[in-house]
Order: sequence, then C-alpha cells, then structure tokens
Amino acid sequence: MSFFSERLKILREKAGLTQKEVAIVLGMTQSSYSKYEYGTREPNIDNILKLAKLFNVSSDYLLGNEEAKPSELVTIPLLIKVSGGDFIYDPEGSLPFPKDFINDRDAFLFQVKDDSMLQYDIDENDFVIVEKSSEANNHDIILCIFQNELIIRQIAFVENTVILFSSRTKNPVSCRKDDIQIVGKVIGVFKTFD
Repeated sequence: MSFFSERLKILREKAGLTQKEVAIVLGMTQSSYSKYEYGTREPNIDNILKLAKLFNVSSDYLLGNEEAKPSELVTIPLLIKVSGGDFIYDPEGSLPFPKDFINDRDAFLFQVKDDSMLQYDIDENDFVIVEKSSEANNHDIILCIFQNELIIRQIAFVENTVILFSSRTKNPVSCRKDDIQIVGKVIGVFKTFD
C-alpha cells in the first residue's frame, strides 16, 4: 500500500464517508475508486485536486509531500457578567478553539444557566460561543441583558418591539427595544455531558 493510498483511506474514514460516496464525487465507480485505496491505481491530476478539496487538505499533503499543519488555536475567555457596559471574564476560565472557527471575531464563552433553549439544542451547563455585538437580525440566537439578567433567546423585531423566544414557554416575551441590551450573537455551542 502506498503512502498516498494509506493517507486517502485515513482521510475518507475520518470524514465518515464510504468509498461509494467519494467515488460519486469523483464521477467514477466504487470499484475504480477502491483501487486508489489499495494502491493498484493512481489518480489523475483532476481527481487529486478534487480529493484535496473534498478532504480540505492540500494536494501536497495528500501526496505525502507535507505534513498536516495542526489548527492554530485561540483562547476564548469565559464571560461571568456584564456590569456597567464592561465585560467581566473569569480569570481562570477559558477554552482553546481553532482559529479558523473564530475567524478573528471578538468572541467569548458563556455558560448556559437554564434549560430555556432546549429546542435549539442548547442545554443547561453547555457553553455557547458568542460573537460580541450590540446588533442582531431576526431569528438570531442572542445573549442579552433583560431585567438585569444575562439570558439566551431567539430574537425577532416587529417595529419598535422585540420578541424573545425560549423553548420553556409557549408565549414569547415582548418588550421595547430599550428594555434589552444585546451583548452578542451565538455562533456555536460547546456541549457538556454529565
């Protein structure tokens, strides 16, 4: 088995794809593709480029000319509270995330305090990754200050009214725009398992 065929099989399995699924992407039969993984057939340049794109690696990596570069990590702080417009972070609470995921956004973590967002697959004690922003669009999931409490809700705007949705109640909360302070938009969830 060649270096290329070993690496190709590892990448395919890591991506959770079958040989048939990869073969469809390449426009070939599963039988022809399997020869790549067994090392009895070499792909043409077009298929090398398609495979590199499919597995999000360089063609040099696929061919064994370079090692995979580990994702660069950035540390995301854990927000404790917002006081007088200042963000107060836990000095010992932070988690590393791939820089590609954060994309130079001003982001922080917030630990969910209740089960009000279960329908959005956000559970109590999960960590949400929040992009700092004072604005939001209809149907964004946001972190906001409402009645002096940091909460996560889905938001909608109707003229000068804000509607905050949770999965805990059938009746969403309606308030004036001035009654809430948007802290940021949820861009991801870091699940915890008890």
